[in-house]
Amino acid sequence: MGSAIDALIKYGQIDYIINAVCVIICLIGVLMMWKLKKTGFYIYVVGEIAPAIFSFALLGGFGALGTMAMIAGLIFPIAFIIMYALNLKHLK
Repeated sequence: MGSAIDALIKYGQIDYIINAVCVIICLIGVLMMWKLKKTGFYIYVVGEIAPAIFSFALLGGFGALGTMAMIAGLIFPIAFIIMYALNLKHLK
């Protein structure tokens, strides 16, 4: 029982670090898009999608319920990615 709790704590720390790095990546991408740089969009996309991919990889798959939760958690990021993509023509 103790090893399972230790594994969850270790996963939580890794997940926290990954999410913090991805937030910084998203912020950099947003600031670049604010300056009308197209590269910022691609950086933003990586920062939004990476946490889901890393979580999936670290846990080795979630099963049906976990996969549905991951997809539900990606609805808003994907919506924003699509909205930003529709305005790529305004970026240099």
